[in-house]
Amino acid sequence: MNLVATVLAAVVMASPAVVSHIGDERIQESSGLAYSVRHPDLVYTMNDSGNRPMVFAIQVSTGQVVGETDLSDLELEDPESIAVDPQGMLWLGDLGDNDRDRDDVSIVAFEEPGPGKAAPRSLQRFAVRYDSGPSNVEAMLVSPTSRQIFLISKKNEDGGKPNVFALPQTLRADQPNVATNLNRPMPNGVSDATFTPDGSLALVETASKVLVYDARTWGAVGEFPGPGLPKGESMTIEPGGKSVLMGTEGENSPLVRIELPEIAVAKAQPTAAPTPTPAPTDAEVPPVGALTGPDVTPVKSEPIGIRTWGPIAGLVVIAAGFAVFRLIQRRRRLALRHRRIDQRLRD
Repeated sequence: MNLVATVLAAVVMASPAVVSHIGDERIQESSGLAYSVRHPDLVYTMNDSGNRPMVFAIQVSTGQVVGETDLSDLELEDPESIAVDPQGMLWLGDLGDNDRDRDDVSIVAFEEPGPGKAAPRSLQRFAVRYDSGPSNVEAMLVSPTSRQIFLISKKNEDGGKPNVFALPQTLRADQPNVATNLNRPMPNGVSDATFTPDGSLALVETASKVLVYDARTWGAVGEFPGPGLPKGESMTIEPGGKSVLMGTEGENSPLVRIELPEIAVAKAQPTAAPTPTPAPTDAEVPPVGALTGPDVTPVKSEPIGIRTWGPIAGLVVIAAGFAVFRLIQRRRRLALRHRRIDQRLRD
């Protein structure tokens, strides 16, 4: 029965687990997650349209709000995505456009604020325009190696598949930055995405699963089940790159950890950054400084029963049990055959 025990252990280790709940009543429509690179056990989130523009710092292990940054002066319309690059710059995508009629979509960048109340520091705003017309974007990825930004549209009312867009390597604040369609079709309903720490893989969240792509070619590598959260809207890679933290809209929303399968874990050695698109030669956004983040603080995780994993675990156990049964039968047949041969020799 060692085979069954091994398979069961693997299934249990890979199961999603609730780490904490965001209990602050101000956060009802959490629409993005981004891990801090300066502070352990800290992520940032924000509400989407219809709420006061705020970035909240959340302690992962407790779900408590420990910091906030008010962005009301920026008049954001529909912020849907958030990311923190390795230099400690926080990027907020005001890119939601359900009706595909906005001409003011933009990305805001400022130093990650950390705990406490703080005004945004080193604030910059970059207008965005798409080369193929307006798009509704909820997923924004910032390359950890090149800092180039990629966007994934949620749906295409023209009948085509959602796509990946690449912004120029260098963003300018004095003119629109054109997002180039890379003609790499994506699944419908993409709500968030993140790079692995070395930038070699992109993890793309949909309602039912997470898809894995090669970040250089945007070719599909594989997929694995999501946690089955209702209105799941957010995902961020955790320090170390071995798991993701996922969230959802709603009151007292859970933060759920999923250990990544081998296919979604980046290699130890960084690979080349995604091929940048041509860009202006002006100076880049000033780096905040080389910063590193320690591993996430260990917390007690509460396993949750999620329907996506039940059938998989059942099939794995059945297959393992059948294999063990066949092995036992084979051994019995061999033993019987040996006994018959011995009997003939004695006769």
